[in-house]
Amino acid sequence: MKKFDIEFDLNKKLILSVTGMKLAAPAETSPLMEKRVENDLLKIKKMFEKQKKQTLNTIQNVGFSCRLCGKCCKREEYDNSVYLLPEDISKIETLGIRKEIFLLPLLPDLYNRDYEVILHGNIFDENKLDELFNALAEQTDENGKIHTFGWMLQRKKDGDCIFLDSENKCLIYEQRPSLCQTYPFFMDEKGIFECECAGFDSSKKTNPELSTELLNSLLKRTLWDHEDYLLTSGVIQKMYPKKGVEDEKKEQSRTRFKRNFKDGFIRFAVYDGGGVYEVEVSLKNYNYP
Repeated sequence: MKKFDIEFDLNKKLILSVTGMKLAAPAETSPLMEKRVENDLLKIKKMFEKQKKQTLNTIQNVGFSCRLCGKCCKREEYDNSVYLLPEDISKIETLGIRKEIFLLPLLPDLYNRDYEVILHGNIFDENKLDELFNALAEQTDENGKIHTFGWMLQRKKDGDCIFLDSENKCLIYEQRPSLCQTYPFFMDEKGIFECECAGFDSSKKTNPELSTELLNSLLKRTLWDHEDYLLTSGVIQKMYPKKGVEDEKKEQSRTRFKRNFKDGFIRFAVYDGGGVYEVEVSLKNYNYP
């Protein structure tokens, strides 16, 4: 497979740039947790097998086909946040793309239109910065570091996916994340659901081969997602601060948070099934007083 030779971190179109990432505290998986994961995944497989025929019929009867419009990859059309599972990250890394280039800490509300003026650094807006801190205060420690859980796919400054090219094609299609593979379908314990998509009712029946592919991808994603949920929950229970910032340290937290932004970066503690990562994200084109 051809490997990428693209320095995305030098691409000025990126909304943010991860300039530092290290595993600060690795997780320790107990035999009890390993057994729970094994048992839970077995239950999911059995449940999925019982619903297999009904799920396949649902996919076939909606008459779905991809129109290759790229709308699901663009922020202007839908919420295009892509939550990444560990297996998704590993697949993209096989293309020779460093995870610092395509990952962001999972915090969609931070990267939305309301805070573009802060993230892009075009105008200094103290009120917006205070508003952002207030929204994140419960998960921000006294050093101004934001604590969050999991990862999402990096996006360009216009909000579109980092891997969407000028012709609305995916640069990593064969290794695209599991959420993208199953879109516009998702599953939970109640069954299968559809997201908004222009590809519905574009044919009388969904192609049988595509239906089977979607079904298999849904099972794989459901298993991966549940395993990641259990392992991340274990990390959170052991390592996540038991209490928020004490009242007397709230102003210290606010001051450090705002100072970080003014200095052109955001600091995170990201919790996932592998442990706790210290992440520094650089803000671009800053000229704060």
